[in-house]
Amino acid sequence: MGIGLSLNGLLWLAAAAMAYYAIRLGNVVQHKEWMIRTYVLACNGITGDRILADIPALTRRIGIDAATDLEGWLLWALPLMIAEIIIQMRKLRRIRRPVKAARGS
Repeated sequence: MGIGLSLNGLLWLAAAAMAYYAIRLGNVVQHKEWMIRTYVLACNGITGDRILADIPALTRRIGIDAATDLEGWLLWALPLMIAEIIIQMRKLRRIRRPVKAARGS
């Protein structure tokens, strides 16, 4: 088991704990955001165990061991980054822009 997969498990536990803590405090918005992160991290095992290792061109170029190590990181880090970008974009959309004062008054 590589460090990427181990870190995925630790981050999953941390995200689940933060989601639980947020809902215990009654903060539903934060709970929802942390549950999205938890879901993304949990889906690492579902998305495929050997997606990159099954691409022959990649494994010939960098080797099966390197492809497996790369996969240990890419299967959770990339989807987590995409989810985080979406979460932050939603937050920015919720912020209302200040209304400019009417001119000529």
